[in-house]
Parts: sequence; structure tokens; C-alpha cells
Amino acid sequence: MRSREAVSADRDRQILALWEERPRVKRTAYDVLTFYGWLTDIHPRLIPRGPGSYEYIRQLLAAHLIGGPDAAD
Repeated sequence: MRSREAVSADRDRQILALWEERPRVKRTAYDVLTFYGWLTDIHPRLIPRGPGSYEYIRQLLAAHLIGGPDAAD
């Protein structure tokens, strides 16, 4: 059986891969909520359980944002 950390790391890699597949202009800080909603509808198994799931996704994507005030670029 895989450890919880391995499952979490695999989930994070999948989320980041899906984010990177989006067009560059749709990977800004303003697009995170839309992406989160899409994940909830299409890939609900990737959403961490419990409160704070949106904040978790937002922080995970923070270093991968394009442009905008919160972007790492």
C-alpha cells in the first residue's frame, strides 16, 4: 500500500499537469477559482477532502501562475 505522502504527491502532480495543459492566458490568479470548479466537476477525486481544499489548490498553483499581481512570473 502506498503511503499518504506518495498519494498526495501523485495527486499534486496530476493537478499541476492539468493546470499546465490550460492555455497560458487561462493560468492567471484570476483563473484559479474557475479551475477549482472544473476540477470539482470533472476530477473530484483530485480535490483534497475537508475544509480548505480551495486554499490548498490555490497555494499549490501559486508558483505556476502566469502574470497578474500574485504570479511568480
